[in-house]
Amino acid sequence: MPVTKEQADGAIHAFYNEFPGLSGLKIIHRPTQEHFYGAKGSVEALGFAIKGAFLPRQGHIHLALANFHNEGDLRKSLQHEALGHFGTLTYTSSEKRDLLEVIIAARQSPSMKGDWAKVDKAYAGQSELMKAEEVFCLAAERIDGPPSKTADQAARTWSDVVQNKTRPLEREDLQTIAESVADGIRRGTREQQIFPIDDRSQFRKTAELADSLTEATAETKAQLGPNAKTFPAQLAEGTYKGPIIAETEHHVLQQVSATNTVAHAKTTFAQVPTVDKATALAVAYNDGAAVAKPARVRDVAQTKGRDLSR
Repeated sequence: MPVTKEQADGAIHAFYNEFPGLSGLKIIHRPTQEHFYGAKGSVEALGFAIKGAFLPRQGHIHLALANFHNEGDLRKSLQHEALGHFGTLTYTSSEKRDLLEVIIAARQSPSMKGDWAKVDKAYAGQSELMKAEEVFCLAAERIDGPPSKTADQAARTWSDVVQNKTRPLEREDLQTIAESVADGIRRGTREQQIFPIDDRSQFRKTAELADSLTEATAETKAQLGPNAKTFPAQLAEGTYKGPIIAETEHHVLQQVSATNTVAHAKTTFAQVPTVDKATALAVAYNDGAAVAKPARVRDVAQTKGRDLSR
C-alpha cells in the first residue's frame, strides 16, 4: 500500500529535525509522479517509476508517494536525494570533482562492482560523472545512525583516498565519506558550496574541468616528455614556483620541476597569469585563492632540482 500523506509528513518532519543542515531544502510530496511531471512523465510514458528527484538549482526534492512501499522506503529516498545529491554540493567544485573521479577509478574494484552494476543498469546512457554521483548516493542510502568512524578517521580516509590518492577507493571508504558528510549536515557544520545555475550544470562544469585537466596532462607530456606528470594544485596554503608553459580552457600549467607541472584552475586567480616560458612565477595559495608574483631565481633553481610528489 502506498505511503499516505500523513506518513510522509511525519517522516519528512523527523528528517528535518535529525538533519538541521537541510533547512534550506524544500521537500515536496505529491500522490504520483504525474502530479509533478504530467502525462509525459508518467510511469507508462517513461517505462519506469520515479520515487524521488533532486532539483539542485531550485533546492527542491520531489517525492512521488505512490511509488513507495513503506516509510522505510521513503526514508531511503530522502537520504539518497538529501544526504547524497545535496551532500555533494557541500564540497567545493574541485573536491566534488576529485571525489567523483576516484569513484570512477574504483569501478572495477571487487568491493565497488556491485554498486556500479546497479547504477549502470538504472542509469544507462548517462555520463560517468553522473553515475559516480549515483554510486555515492547508494552509500548515503545505507547510512544508519551516527558515523561508524571518528572525525579524524574520516579525515584520514579523505586524505589517503581522495586528496593524495595513496590507495584506491574501497566501498568502506566511500561509506565513511558519505557518513562524514551526513554527520556534518546533522550537526549543521556543512553548508552548500556549489550553486548550479540549472538542474544539470554541475555535471557539465565538472566534465569541462576534467576535460581541461586531461588536456593539461597531454600538453605536459608533449613539452616535457612521456614520463612527465601533471598534478592539480592543492588549494590550501602553499606556493609553487616556475614558469607558466601552457594553458587550457580552465587551467594554466606551471612547470615546477624537470618532469612535473601543476595545473592551476583559472577561477582561483583574480588576474590569471599568461604563458611565458622565460619568466618564473611564484603562485601562492591562501584559502583557495591564488596570486602569481615573480619568483626569486634561487627559489626556482631549488624547485626545479627536485621532483614533485603529491
